[in-house]
Amino acid sequence: MIAFRHWRPTVDERNTGFAVVVPWTRFLEIAEAENLLDRIEEVIKDRLKDFGYRPAGLVVSEKRDGPLASGENPTHREDFVGLLNKAAKPTKAE
Repeated sequence: MIAFRHWRPTVDERNTGFAVVVPWTRFLEIAEAENLLDRIEEVIKDRLKDFGYRPAGLVVSEKRDGPLASGENPTHREDFVGLLNKAAKPTKAE
């Protein structure tokens, strides 16, 4: 047992793995595959089901009906800040 205390493995003895080089074009083909996201979602749902996951009572959809912002009201930020300031001001009773 004492003889092994000072033993240090060489680089070749420590190298227990291997490396794989994947061409960038092949990586993009895989990442941009049409069914990749569908398959990932399917696997996640299966894994969650296996672990007994149940969604909460409230489900929030990530899909939106329209764009996040539009040019219909160019002063929407100023309007929002004004309403926010009015709501944040203490009332006279306070």
